[in-house]
Amino acid sequence: MQKIDELIKQFLQELDYEPILNMLSNVKSGKKLRSKLLLAIADESEIAFKICATIELIHLASLLHDDIIDESELRRGARSV
Repeated sequence: MQKIDELIKQFLQELDYEPILNMLSNVKSGKKLRSKLLLAIADESEIAFKICATIELIHLASLLHDDIIDESELRRGARSV
């Protein structure tokens, strides 16, 4: 799962958009269940890891969207982004 975290970090740094980098610096890594499921049926190729990173970013976006819509200040006991 470290490879997926590295790909996500690399992608976000390539965006070079400070507000997003600051906001996401406080986000926990999570369990990566979706990535684990994908890697269970796919080979651990570079493209599979890139797909996993994409899936994790989409999931993160859905959580952020949910917090905004619900006006939630906390997610699982921690301050939401």
